[in-house]
Amino acid sequence: MKHLLRVILASLAIFIAIPILKVNADRQLNKEEAFRLLQNAFKTQVALSEKPRSMEEVKESLKRYFTPEYTNDFIEMNVQENMDGEGYLAYGTDFALYYIPFFTYDENTKVGYDSDLNQWYVYEWFEESSEGPVTYNGHYEAVGLTFEDGRWAVDDYQIQFNPDELSTSADLEDEPNNKSVKEVSTEERGIWDSVLGFIRYTSIKSLASLGWI
Repeated sequence: MKHLLRVILASLAIFIAIPILKVNADRQLNKEEAFRLLQNAFKTQVALSEKPRSMEEVKESLKRYFTPEYTNDFIEMNVQENMDGEGYLAYGTDFALYYIPFFTYDENTKVGYDSDLNQWYVYEWFEESSEGPVTYNGHYEAVGLTFEDGRWAVDDYQIQFNPDELSTSADLEDEPNNKSVKEVSTEERGIWDSVLGFIRYTSIKSLASLGWI
C-alpha cells in the first residue's frame, strides 16, 4: 500500500512539473554554459585565420555557435579568398567586427535579459584605450544569445551597449535558481487551478476508497 502511494504521488509530481519546465525552457540560460559557448565560438573564429578552407568548411565551423544570419555577417566582414586563390581565410584587423569580444569571463562579465528582444546578453565594460593603433573611449560591448533549433547560438553583436535598457540583470552563476519566467495569463492560471483541483479531488477520493484517509 505504501509503495502504491509513493508511485501515485511521484506520478502527480511529474505531471505537474513537466508543463512548468516547458514554459521556462526557452528562457533559461546557464552562465557557465554561456561562457563556454562564447569561448569556443571565439576559438573557432580565430582558427579561420590559420589555414585556407573551402567556403563550405568555413560555414560549417561557424554554424555550430552562430545563427545563419550572424555567420553570413561575419563572413562578409572578415573572410576573404586566399591570395593564392586556394580557399578562404579570416584576415584579422585591429578593428574586426563580429568577433566575440575579449571578455574576461569573471565577475566583470555580466548577463542580462532583454524582454523586448526576447534574448539574453553577455556584456562587459572595456576601459578607455589611448595607446596602440586603435583608440577608443570606455564602453560596454555585448553579445546576444538566442535559443534556436534546440540550442543556444550567438545572434547579435553590440559594440556600444547600454545595459540600462535590459529588463533584468542577473549573476546566474551565484544565483543558480534565478530564472526568467514567462508571465502566466489569467486564463492559463484558471486552467491550471482547475487541473490541480481535479488532481487533488481524485487523489483524495482514491486514497479514501483504499481506507488510507
